[in-house]
Amino acid sequence: MEQRSSKRVFIVLAVLLFAIATFFILRRHQENGSSTRAISTSDFSHADKATVSNDAHEILDHISYRKTSDFDPGSIVVYIRNTTGENLSFSQVLLDKLPIPVWGIDWKADPSDGSSEDTSSHTPVDDNSGHIDMASRQLSAKRVVWARFDPPIIPPGVIGEFRAKLSNAMTRPMKIEFVSGDKTIVSTVARPIPPSLTITAITFSEKLDAIYVYFEGYSDAPQTITGIEVDGHRVPNAWLSSANLLKGEKQLAIVSPSKPLARGNAMTVKVLAADGLAAEERVRDFSGFPINFEHNGPTPDEFGLDPEQYTRDPSYFETAESEQGAIQVPPADALTANYIFDCAMHRYAGDKTRCAQEIFKRYDICRLVDPAHPSLVHLCRVRPETGYALFGETADILRINPDIDNGLSEHPKNETPSQTVARITRYAIDGARPKPVQALADTAKFGQEKGLADPAEFRRRTYAMLGQGIKGILFRHSGWKATDSASVAINSEIKRSMNELRWIRKDLAIAENVPWVKIEGSMDVDAYTLLVGKSRLLVFLVRHESGAATVIDPVVKLQLPSWAKARSISIVTPEGLTPGPELHRDGTDCQFSASKIGNATIYAVKFDSGN
Repeated sequence: MEQRSSKRVFIVLAVLLFAIATFFILRRHQENGSSTRAISTSDFSHADKATVSNDAHEILDHISYRKTSDFDPGSIVVYIRNTTGENLSFSQVLLDKLPIPVWGIDWKADPSDGSSEDTSSHTPVDDNSGHIDMASRQLSAKRVVWARFDPPIIPPGVIGEFRAKLSNAMTRPMKIEFVSGDKTIVSTVARPIPPSLTITAITFSEKLDAIYVYFEGYSDAPQTITGIEVDGHRVPNAWLSSANLLKGEKQLAIVSPSKPLARGNAMTVKVLAADGLAAEERVRDFSGFPINFEHNGPTPDEFGLDPEQYTRDPSYFETAESEQGAIQVPPADALTANYIFDCAMHRYAGDKTRCAQEIFKRYDICRLVDPAHPSLVHLCRVRPETGYALFGETADILRINPDIDNGLSEHPKNETPSQTVARITRYAIDGARPKPVQALADTAKFGQEKGLADPAEFRRRTYAMLGQGIKGILFRHSGWKATDSASVAINSEIKRSMNELRWIRKDLAIAENVPWVKIEGSMDVDAYTLLVGKSRLLVFLVRHESGAATVIDPVVKLQLPSWAKARSISIVTPEGLTPGPELHRDGTDCQFSASKIGNATIYAVKFDSGN
């Protein structure tokens, strides 16, 4: 009894001390605020409305609350445009008046020694203030999984990005304040309101002489697209598929720079709509669709894979100097990426904040040592839907293995393997958007079964994930030269598939998934469509099982937008694009009968853009 009473007394005292500390924290921040210069945005009703500060300089460029799935607690994203003539930096970020730890402000990868250094400092005003600030920081840190400011110092004319992954979904507005060294505060309010407009993908042509910006409307009211900005500058010659955007509709903008982009540079892209609405994202510019092995290459030439290894493993980031001496940086145009982290859902005993900080440290060092090439994070098959939501935004590329059984994922059980692969891949693409996702083509049996997959099932799984819009395929396979019957069968399928993909590889690199297809006449076929710029549509048909002879050939109905007029259709084969079935047109819609699709077949529909 005495032990229980002591516990209760301890709990009551702890709660009382916490309340007192919170009171002093809030009072200190209120007092400090009275001596600062505040720059704040007006109270706006849309989470994605373009914001303008009341200061002479339009510092706050855009704010949004991003929540991509039920597994995603959401991210607050703020873009700050430095319109001053000096470098701009901040010493602290406050969320509802309390500081949160931010990579690039409170922690950074020190280029001199590569360590994760705590650079935060708080000048105490009394004997207890240091303890109060520490309690404040520990309390506030629990509200975010991670937060990052990039670049930490924003040069004049550059747009910086603040991104914070929340621990729990927003249920009310939250005030965000960026405090500079001279105590100037730039503030705004984030609201748990779905965006009216979202950029779903930003892709680049092979030579980096074209930027493809795909965006989607979420507002009940029709929207009018008024322009595209790149790095804060209005693009005068951007091609728009349509200026009108309806709810659930995807449109495309194509930007042609005056000269090819430099590989690896960061850029911000902004889609502007009427009434002050906008969507903005920051990505690095790189191109290509790797068809390669995961780690254990090289492979025999006859498989059609890239001859050079795509995945590079730097020597794990002890220091920037050691990296510079330990790795040989490839040419800027080499198709390669730096593998910087994996298994973030269970590394460091499940400490996700520490995982994120390690990702950011390694990312910053790689960007310093090898600025032309992207960095990737691989997330394994432990709670993947949540993992993609928490870490999909942390690097340039998210890599996944979507062959996941029910024991490790959070999905329903009534799916065929190819449907599971498609859905898991979709979660990854949504979690990382607009950054690209690459996927492993795992030749093992689905889930946790031992042995090699049946070639038919392997084909269905592979084409299902390709149909979601992945930007690279990496093989997890060790039997390239094996002579047993199972290995010979799977190797034959790999050769066949890769011989097909080589004809549409450049298309896959710039394409984006669009919901423009319906199937009639067959219940055992799934269909996926990829929009390839303004030139054509790729249609992926995937059977659920190894097709019985009695299965009815599906009728494929394409619901094209008014600007895309179907002209012809081809079938993608190992020998090339061969003439396809007859297209039956009805206005902008069209349909065709798909015969002999086997386990999976790709059709290429060529069309003319109407503008």
